[in-house]
Amino acid sequence: DRALEDGDILNVDVTVFFDGFHGDTSCMFTVGEVDEAGLRLCQAAQRATMAGIQVCGPGVDFRLVGERIEDVADQHGCNVSDLFLGHGIGSYFHGQPEVFPYQNDTDQGVMLPGMTFTVEPVLVENFDETYTKWDDNWTFQTLTNARSAQFEHTILITEDGCEILTGPSVMDFIG
Repeated sequence: DRALEDGDILNVDVTVFFDGFHGDTSCMFTVGEVDEAGLRLCQAAQRATMAGIQVCGPGVDFRLVGERIEDVADQHGCNVSDLFLGHGIGSYFHGQPEVFPYQNDTDQGVMLPGMTFTVEPVLVENFDETYTKWDDNWTFQTLTNARSAQFEHTILITEDGCEILTGPSVMDFIG
């Protein structure tokens, strides 16, 4: 625990339960003047999330989401953490399908109209893959203090594409 400081980047993850259904979203926020590397990391995370969402639609293999996300992360010099996955969501909070945000060989089938799930890659700067888990059993930190950024949306597969159910991100890093 510490007070936020000028230059910090912060992820806020919000879940909602309404009329028997869950929603899950997260967004990055900046505190004061953030360095260029921090802003680029947030921008890359938002672009990667949107790249994963843009391929969603009926008949699409879930693995394509991870491929698109990892392509964007690679272009920005970031590692996609393999500790966090998107997940099915609806009347339950976490379930199938698991939406891997990186290239993988796990067959989750194809997307079908009516499916809802999250797309939520965590990008880590400098291709850092190290980590430790805090005693709170929730917080992860890189061993090198490399920063991470994450955006998340809940997606509905429609008959002709997809719909973002959680609305636009508060901060638009893409510009």
